[in-house]
Amino acid sequence: MRSVGNPDFGQYAPISNVVIFHGKSVKACANACREYIRFWNLGGGNWPEAWIKQDGKKVARVSYNGRIWKPDGTEFSL
Repeated sequence: MRSVGNPDFGQYAPISNVVIFHGKSVKACANACREYIRFWNLGGGNWPEAWIKQDGKKVARVSYNGRIWKPDGTEFSL
């Protein structure tokens, strides 16, 4: 997980530390993303979306609002 600067607020560098989370499920990874967003007080313009990978393959991504999506853009059902 990481952040990006939001130029709307004069931010041109990430505002948080990079974190790599190893979870046992997509849900656990998505929960970690939500906690990361809360902890760093990130806004929507700071969140570049986090990809969840399994064996190096992208299986889902987490958007700022905490929703989980498949790589094809459809919602991931848990």
